[in-house]
Amino acid sequence: MRSHEPYQRPPRDVIAATTLATRAGLQKIIDAKMGNTPMAENASTYVKYSSNSLASSTTNERIIKIQDIQEDPMLPPKHQLRKNRHRDPSPPAPVLREAIKPATAEEQKQWRIPSAVSHWKNPLGFTVSIEQRLAANNGGTLERSQAELNNTNFANLAEALSDADREAREGIKIRSQLQHQRLELEQREKEQRLRELADRARQEKRVRTKEDDDKQDQAQRREQIHIERRKQAEKELRLSRMGSEQRVRQLARDTNRDISDKVALGVAKATGETKTMELAFDLRLFSKAAGSNAVHSEDQVYDAPLFAGQEAVSHIYRPKASEDDAGGFADESRFEGLGKAKKLFLGVEEKKGPVEFERDV
Repeated sequence: MRSHEPYQRPPRDVIAATTLATRAGLQKIIDAKMGNTPMAENASTYVKYSSNSLASSTTNERIIKIQDIQEDPMLPPKHQLRKNRHRDPSPPAPVLREAIKPATAEEQKQWRIPSAVSHWKNPLGFTVSIEQRLAANNGGTLERSQAELNNTNFANLAEALSDADREAREGIKIRSQLQHQRLELEQREKEQRLRELADRARQEKRVRTKEDDDKQDQAQRREQIHIERRKQAEKELRLSRMGSEQRVRQLARDTNRDISDKVALGVAKATGETKTMELAFDLRLFSKAAGSNAVHSEDQVYDAPLFAGQEAVSHIYRPKASEDDAGGFADESRFEGLGKAKKLFLGVEEKKGPVEFERDV
């Protein structure tokens, strides 16, 4: 454990003594490596060398300078020891045992165990000699005591084995029944769970189908209401673009009324006293004696014009330029000017009725 006290620096005399001891130890190592022989710096040795050649009788002499390379004595060794230079270990300590005495013949006979021979089973069919049977049977005698034959332990053993077998069979039967009941119970629970899941799924499907039908009916009703409102808005827009007479005619057509009911509705227009008189009286009630004697041409089928009033003729054959189209297409360029006479031809009078033909005489 680390101490909680602060580190204290040693005194100066202890530091100086430790430094001297360390320096002395290093110097001792250096002296041992240097061979304890101080040499002068860059000391060299000169050697005279003479060589004798067999090919020539002359002798060559040379002077060789030998100088040791200064090395750092503190460097580690450069060679590597590859052999195990440790000494052999000491031999193991001897184990002192008592001398084994040889067994006597009597002891060997006592240690001899005869092979077992059965009196009931011989599956391999080997022939067993009488000596082996005698050795395996009560120490070599064939007689068995009556007490041994009448021993109740055999009966007890047989009865115990029978009881154990019966109890084992009963236990196996009970466990099998319990296992079968447990499997049946699990199967019934599984079927009940699946049945509940199926009922729940059918109920959810029925509710979902009903909700979908209700949503679909509501959507159809909303769509029908939307279509009816759109038609009503389009109808109101067309009515707003129509003139007063066309609006009345459209309203009369929608209510299954004839165009002649405009008089009852009070929308008939009077162009003059003569036209008012013509519309006020039914010409069919007057006498037609004068007209019956008149001579008509073969092409003239009717005795009176179809329309007595000029207003109906103007509505049928000459629509007013100020009135808009009933279908609401007045704003489109391709339908402009259809059925409306804005400009007349020069030298032609405006017609106020149906086309009249003249027969050539």
